[in-house]
Amino acid sequence: MDANIKRILYEVENNIQWGNDSLGNRPPYSFKDFTTSTKTPTELANEFLHFYERPQVYNQPARGKQAEEWYKYLCTIIPNPPEPPDPPKPPIPKFNKNIYKKWYLKNKKIRIKY
Repeated sequence: MDANIKRILYEVENNIQWGNDSLGNRPPYSFKDFTTSTKTPTELANEFLHFYERPQVYNQPARGKQAEEWYKYLCTIIPNPPEPPDPPKPPIPKFNKNIYKKWYLKNKKIRIKY
């Protein structure tokens, strides 16, 4: 489905594929406006059928019913929250000669004998 969705989004951005139906009716608005319409799922399914798919048979009442069912289903899905980002790693301390010298001078008297 990803390829189909990418293609449709491309067509929305470039206002292609959306146009007069085979009966000569003009769409009431642009494809981009169609994607943000607040009409019912049934109305939008019929407009998509007429002005995008343009089939030989326009009377497809099952389309509206299916659109309503999918709309209800998709509206009840609770999206998963995004994964929290990994916490930043603490910086690696830089080698400090002065601290090393102090430590060395303080501890050089300690010798381990085997």
